[in-house]
Amino acid sequence: TYPGGWITYYAHPQWGGYTAYYELESENEAVWLPPLIGSPYPDDPAAYLAGGSIDGGAGSFLIRLEYKNNEIQTSQGEFNFMDESAGGTLSAMAVAPQNPAHWYAATTNGRFFYSTDGGDNWSQALNFLPEGHYLYGQAIYPYKSEEQTVLLAGSGYSNPAVYRSVNGGELFFPMSEGLPATLVLDIAGNEDESLLFAATEAGPYVYVQEEGRWYDMSGLCAPAQTYWSVEYLPEEQSVRFGTYGRGIWDFVIEDVSSIVSASSPRATARAFPNPATNRLNIVFPEGEWAVQLFDHNGRTALMRNGVLEREEIQAGQLPRGIYFLKLSDGKRTVVEKIVLQ
Repeated sequence: TYPGGWITYYAHPQWGGYTAYYELESENEAVWLPPLIGSPYPDDPAAYLAGGSIDGGAGSFLIRLEYKNNEIQTSQGEFNFMDESAGGTLSAMAVAPQNPAHWYAATTNGRFFYSTDGGDNWSQALNFLPEGHYLYGQAIYPYKSEEQTVLLAGSGYSNPAVYRSVNGGELFFPMSEGLPATLVLDIAGNEDESLLFAATEAGPYVYVQEEGRWYDMSGLCAPAQTYWSVEYLPEEQSVRFGTYGRGIWDFVIEDVSSIVSASSPRATARAFPNPATNRLNIVFPEGEWAVQLFDHNGRTALMRNGVLEREEIQAGQLPRGIYFLKLSDGKRTVVEKIVLQ
């Protein structure tokens, strides 16, 4: 897929040149880079494009593409997402991995639709959901481990950025505990969805199912940049993020351990609120702790040693931006990204 709805088909991709192309030209096209998904049926060599309309008129339809007789042939469903969503166009699509007949779709104005018959008929979710990026739309993540569970992620500046449905898309609830106000661009999960990974404007995040919250993954070395894409690589037990202008970053999962023990809420140090404005509070378990605050260039903004139980940092005089807080007692080290706004 190319911006504006220009689709190419490669019969022999190893040879380089494309075999056929199709360009969508219609009154109400989807986002700048229209979503495209392959047919979930193994014996169906087709793809589905977010429209637009193949007749050039108004509306937003699901468009089927298939290479036949040396050309890309098109057809579209009867369901007009623009009419049914009160003005939105298709901006995200997905299919449940366990059931090829269970389809999901979202529109630019925060409406969510689900189909149980392979996209022929659609029903709308009961609540409004986040809008997406104006160029790339939202992210839909259907669980591999549970057919009826699906996530929708998008803009989270005036509302939660991630929502979850456990009844196949009928009703959604927020799932953004631990996320800052940000835009979520992509979501992936490990084999059993005990860990979920989000590529966001604020950095890379992981959701620990056992704890029911998101945690920042960036540490001290990952770039402070927008993260556009994420995929989980099961063979390598790693997560691969794509960034804006800073390349591809792999995070290797060596061991999964809770940041905060469920049986002991003071098992490790923690900082709050985050984002912070004038004050940043830190609470510690037993022991003496060293506190270091670094700016996004790695320069030390604050350093304190021998801290016990609780510390308050006056952050009002520091420049606004992204910082990294390192807390250590010689045995345990906690690194957390802090946003001053």
